[in-house]
Amino acid sequence: MDAEYERLKSLIQNRYNTQDTFALDEYARFVNAMKKLIIRSQSSSSSS
Repeated sequence: MDAEYERLKSLIQNRYNTQDTFALDEYARFVNAMKKLIIRSQSSSSSS
């Protein structure tokens, strides 16, 4: 997951060729939220 985040982050930086740290920070928050949802769904589905 972290490798995928780094890959996408570098892809975004290359695509827009900018140091838009605000957008990257928002994206990082989104990725972290998705990661938590995935972990939560995996743990709940394995317990059922």
